[in-house]
Amino acid sequence: MCGSEARLEVKRGRFGPVCGNWECSGMENSYKYFENRECRYFPCHSGADPDTAGFNCLFCYCPLYHMENCPGNKSYKETDGRKIKVCTGCSFPHRPESYELIMRMLKGMN
Repeated sequence: MCGSEARLEVKRGRFGPVCGNWECSGMENSYKYFENRECRYFPCHSGADPDTAGFNCLFCYCPLYHMENCPGNKSYKETDGRKIKVCTGCSFPHRPESYELIMRMLKGMN
């Protein structure tokens, strides 16, 4: 902990703590947040910046994959006559601030 005010803000399109230290914002590994930089798939998405603090691995497999109206950056491709959701460009479930919305959606409250 650095002792600075523990609040979050959006800067240059990124969500993070004002001081730059995720521990100050309460984003240490917990039930809402988990980061595993030793995972052999990390970073798992194209465009994911491994140097950026705050990549949440908690939803490694996106629980919203089955939802047509998920808020992530998805696309679709057709393979053998089937429409398949492609999420390789999506970072929504990996952003720390997405936890609450994901939980509301899973509970059917959104």
